[in-house]
Amino acid sequence: MIRKRQKSVSSGWKAGPAGQGVLQQTLALIAEHATRLLGVAAASLLLCDESGNELWFAAGSGAGADFVLGKSLPIGRGIAGWVAQHGQAALAPDVRQDPRWYGDFDHGSGFTTHSLLCVPLKSKGQIIGVLEAVNKESGQFDQDDLWLLNALAAPVATAIENARLFEQVSTGREQLQALSRRLVEVQEAERGHIARELHDETGQALSSLLLGLSLLEREAGDPQAVIARAADLGGMVDQMLENLHRLAMNLRPATLDHLGLVAALEQYLDSFGRQYGIEVQFEALGLDNERLSPAMETALYRIVQEAMTNVVRHAQASRTDVLVERRTEGRVVVIIEDNGVGFDPQTALQSRRLGLFGMRERAEMLGGTLSIESSTGSGTTLLVEVPYANSHSDR
Repeated sequence: MIRKRQKSVSSGWKAGPAGQGVLQQTLALIAEHATRLLGVAAASLLLCDESGNELWFAAGSGAGADFVLGKSLPIGRGIAGWVAQHGQAALAPDVRQDPRWYGDFDHGSGFTTHSLLCVPLKSKGQIIGVLEAVNKESGQFDQDDLWLLNALAAPVATAIENARLFEQVSTGREQLQALSRRLVEVQEAERGHIARELHDETGQALSSLLLGLSLLEREAGDPQAVIARAADLGGMVDQMLENLHRLAMNLRPATLDHLGLVAALEQYLDSFGRQYGIEVQFEALGLDNERLSPAMETALYRIVQEAMTNVVRHAQASRTDVLVERRTEGRVVVIIEDNGVGFDPQTALQSRRLGLFGMRERAEMLGGTLSIESSTGSGTTLLVEVPYANSHSDR
């Protein structure tokens, strides 16, 4: 039923031309100060990408810096790539006599590299990048220059990591503020919707019921008319009860409290499929009528509910598969997969869609994760994993 794709959405930072804000300002200042301090024609900062396979020219100062900014260099290639691979500094008084030299970045730049000094940048024992100085303006690089650049490496690495953390915190705070604003907007919209439903449907039905009772009084002497009128009033009451049940289900299904997550999802997904004409397949494995904690049941129910809402609004899908499974490695997993048009998860997260952030927040509150695999035209798979240990609590 479910194709268990589990490619997660990356949330890390990737060095490159798109870097902005505090981090990019920090990198630019480091390159500028390194250029002046060592008296060189240019200085560059290369940072490792998330895969650990490439270096990106993240910032530079001096001649030729703009030309190389944003370009990549495989780890192990060139002098800087060798430094990143081995975690050792390199001093090349004449790069053309150095077998490690990779001079492609000079072509077309109008700048020629003659000598090069590179040191690795380390944080928590890991190589995060390389700081390089190019063409000393007075003579050749010597051991004093190497010592000075090595002395800069540790504070530079710390400054980069602090700038990254600051940007992550700032981004998280902005996302949280946006989420809070949107939640208030959604709450008000939902209240308005419920008010309209109560006024337009239940209110009108009650008015019709009162009118029917008045007519029933007038027809008291005609048994056949009384029977017909009573039947009409009974139909009105049934419709009112159905509407109220639907409203209550949308707010919080009683089944979730009384019978648990599996029963509530069965009821919800069956109703969803009939209402929107979408084929929905639901499967629960490994729970065996076992109840989860109220917090976990509520969170997972709301995640499925939001995911199905997205299917209706955006996916243009004809089929959705939903799996809830308790796995032996101590996790509860929920997978929702549709055959719709798909989307770009990174773009959706950057646009701060409330639904995606809300689902991720619910998963993280349980100590779990939410990941998405999707691309345009290939459908979407949403995977939620939460520790089963969080499910145990007194009910």
